[in-house]
Amino acid sequence: MDDTSMAGHRSYGLGGADLPPAGLAAVPAALAQPDAGDREVHAAITDALVGALPALPGGEPDWRGATAYARANLAGHAVRGGVLDRLMLDPGFLLAAEPGALLAALDAVVSAEAAAVAHAYRRAVAYLRDDWGRAAAALQLAARRTGAEQLADRIGYLSDQSGGLPWSTRWMLVGEEEPHQTVAALPGTVHQLLLGRLPDGTPVVQAAAGSGVGRASVRGQWTLPDGAPVAAGSVRWDSDEDDPPPRRRGWEREVTARAWTPLGTLRGGPDGVVRLWPGAADPSTPAGEAFSTPDAAGAVLAGGRGVFVVCHRNGAIGAWDREATEVVKIGEHSAIAAACVSPPGGPALAVTAGQDGRALVFDVAAGRLLHTFQTPPADPLPGTGAYHLPGREPPQDRPESLRAVTAGVTADGRAVAVALGFRGWLHRWDAVTGEDLGRTFLGRGGETVRTARCDGRALAVVGSWRDLMVFDLASGEPVAVHPLGAESIRSLDTVDAIVAVVDHKEKLYRCRLRDGGTALDVLGGPTAVPRYNKGLSCGRLADARPVAVTGSESGVIRVWDLTNGRMLHHIPVEDVVKLVALADDGSIFAGLSGGLAVFRLEPG
Repeated sequence: MDDTSMAGHRSYGLGGADLPPAGLAAVPAALAQPDAGDREVHAAITDALVGALPALPGGEPDWRGATAYARANLAGHAVRGGVLDRLMLDPGFLLAAEPGALLAALDAVVSAEAAAVAHAYRRAVAYLRDDWGRAAAALQLAARRTGAEQLADRIGYLSDQSGGLPWSTRWMLVGEEEPHQTVAALPGTVHQLLLGRLPDGTPVVQAAAGSGVGRASVRGQWTLPDGAPVAAGSVRWDSDEDDPPPRRRGWEREVTARAWTPLGTLRGGPDGVVRLWPGAADPSTPAGEAFSTPDAAGAVLAGGRGVFVVCHRNGAIGAWDREATEVVKIGEHSAIAAACVSPPGGPALAVTAGQDGRALVFDVAAGRLLHTFQTPPADPLPGTGAYHLPGREPPQDRPESLRAVTAGVTADGRAVAVALGFRGWLHRWDAVTGEDLGRTFLGRGGETVRTARCDGRALAVVGSWRDLMVFDLASGEPVAVHPLGAESIRSLDTVDAIVAVVDHKEKLYRCRLRDGGTALDVLGGPTAVPRYNKGLSCGRLADARPVAVTGSESGVIRVWDLTNGRMLHHIPVEDVVKLVALADDGSIFAGLSGGLAVFRLEPG
């Protein structure tokens, strides 16, 4: 081949760079085809560059071995060759490509599946500069959210060959949302967005984020729209003020900062994410009544199939499969709390509690109501009585409304359901036989109740004001009251003898019961959790580490190591999280403002 021909072949290189050897070798064969043109040549270059990648054990290309040229220019070759749609279904390509180059090419996709992937990529791009595992997990979550199920499933398959994900999204049911792009992700709440330009005219946004209102502890600046980091000092700022955030309605994602650009509307929120919406798109998605979930609990059926028993605000009690969007209605109850228990040798049982004063027990697998318990009337707690107009008869006594429920197995193998009433009574029933085991008066109000196990003893732990009140699960007798030193308790959960508490100052406290529950050790200082925390659920990882899962209205689920208080995982759900429930296999059920989702903490 003469020098003139070689120079002509090199001219097919993009980005001012020469074609690498693999791409260069593909040009002559492509040009030799009848009626060959630029489209055929670029398609051949694309195939050659992909074929030059190392292979994973299953034969899939290992994109972590992609050259700098391929990362920066493969998308451009694919567009010119008309084969971008094919590459869009390969998660390795999406994770390896330079975000700016791929974002510029996304409008060229044709098929509906590739368009859904493009939507997912735009949503996840701010997280794709992270390490491979976390970036892949974020991309899978975005794919589930946008309906790119084939991509999400392939990420799960490839992760088994290339090192695994820290967490995965098993399934997600959410409302449709206007396509948009994430630009940057910061720790804390975004307080300010400023616009500027580089010397070459490239638009830039600066975001300031921090932990409190108006307190900026982290700043960064990124190019628009690709979100490439920009060094400080090289930007000419258009203004030193941003637009005030819009008023938030109850079911909307909160917006804490806003700025207008020719590319669209920039919005920042309490999850620390800066998003770019086309035009003046409304980022809000109303919640559906059927998907509004007061509580959920995990259960394992015969054969090892895992489900989440979920209370819905429309009165349905559903058993949702952890691996697929399959649900079986097991009953009806206007319940606000749920718990599951597996008696020795018996089927998995679900217990629900409602403000109607009833606690219901269901056989989860059979979808059958077994027992209905009714609380007796109870006197109001001191200082909580109701005023009645003169001459009017006071209303008749009603059953005590229930606010929380839990269940556990005693040392002698009895499955006991425990419900906490609004008027300070702790009710207990045998979940298998239906026997009423009596009630215990707390002498004050309680927030929630969970079962624990300490030195072989089954306990019920009640969070009340600033104290943990411990009762024997079998007898209902008080064991101890442990002052926590926190603000009033908002939520608590347990794993064996470890108790995790979140108070109203958004602090996570870690404690361990000992000596049968009569003593309590505090495990280090409290950990600050994000504001507007919703829900707390505890369990163990595959390596037996105890963890707590929290969800917040800022749209993030976090996983905390209860041995040291450190955050292990950050799951950017991008929806108001109303509820979290952790199952024994590491699956996390999330009740969202606009739907439902199941995630799983992966081993390792």
